[in-house]
Amino acid sequence: MGTIVDQYVEGTASINSDCTETIVYDQRINGQPTGTLTVTFQVLYDGKEIRGMITDPGGTATCNLRLLNR
Repeated sequence: MGTIVDQYVEGTASINSDCTETIVYDQRINGQPTGTLTVTFQVLYDGKEIRGMITDPGGTATCNLRLLNR
């Protein structure tokens, strides 16, 4: 069985001229500060897809987000 945790993130995005972006999140888990989380991503296909990954040391998560309809 897993453990359910309450995660809260708030961040600021920076957009580069080459369509890459970075968001740095301040995160809290179960109300306790756990440091920052840096995600670098790229917007593709006129904003219909986003591909990103955590770029902090030890980070291993990636994400692919796709807009299905507007």
